[in-house]
Amino acid sequence: MQNPSPRCIISIYADNTSAISSVIDPKPRQGQLLAHSFYCNMLWWLEKRPNNTLTIAWCPGHKDIPGNDQADQLAKQATSLTSLSEPTTTYNLRLAREHLKNSWTTLWRDSSPQQGSWSTANRTPPSLQPPPHFLELTDNRELYGRLLQCRTGHGYIGEYYQKFVPSADPTCPCGETTQTREHIIQYCPIYERFRTILHQASQTLYLPDLLGTKEGIQAMASFLEKSGAFTKNGRSPPTPTPSHIVDRPLTNFIESESQISSQRITLSKYYTQLHYNPQKTQLLHLQHSHLTRNDPNRPPL
Repeated sequence: MQNPSPRCIISIYADNTSAISSVIDPKPRQGQLLAHSFYCNMLWWLEKRPNNTLTIAWCPGHKDIPGNDQADQLAKQATSLTSLSEPTTTYNLRLAREHLKNSWTTLWRDSSPQQGSWSTANRTPPSLQPPPHFLELTDNRELYGRLLQCRTGHGYIGEYYQKFVPSADPTCPCGETTQTREHIIQYCPIYERFRTILHQASQTLYLPDLLGTKEGIQAMASFLEKSGAFTKNGRSPPTPTPSHIVDRPLTNFIESESQISSQRITLSKYYTQLHYNPQKTQLLHLQHSHLTRNDPNRPPL
């Protein structure tokens, strides 16, 4: 009887759950090259001898577990070593983004005192991604654009007309000779009843706070939405009527459909499902177009 192959047991403990999940599922992510290398070596070693056993387990950090603190120290030392592998595209892109952001921040911090309308709002360091309080406005493009116009001073403002559109009237509807951004936000009687919104962010209506801080920008967005300030006519734009078919009443449409043909009755069932399953909107809308595009009696959508 042959002796069984020797058995080797390796146990690896780590206090980083992300690293543990990465080495057993090396899909595209940061550190993919190292994770894939470990994954391939792990499979090779396990397949080399059926009796080999490898255990990867989590352990809590900073709990005086023998070896854990020493492993942390060695890992920090390893970060200063030169990598023997070629850097990945993901790694190079990350370095390029970091270099761009650092250079941009240095230029922003060390530049001479800024001038112009934008300098009032330019109070936060540069970022490669829009901050969350701006992303909240992406569903309302008109309001988002009007907020940017207010912060930069390039919009439907009398002082902007004086510089770039001399033929336009620079006066304010309230009678002020020159309509400025400060006048609209702080003094214009037309918007007096809406200024309580701005006072929540700045009691003195200090423009750098209203235009350059998170709380001020959120308050300014609400002020613009309700007052209609900085629009061409100075009034709040009408709320767009949803044109999506899911938001339309379907009762009358389905009743008229059921009187046309059996094919259209089937189609009315599609619309009944559509009312309860918005995820299928595009597919069902295409089905409707295909079935009814040549029917002169089809009801309007």
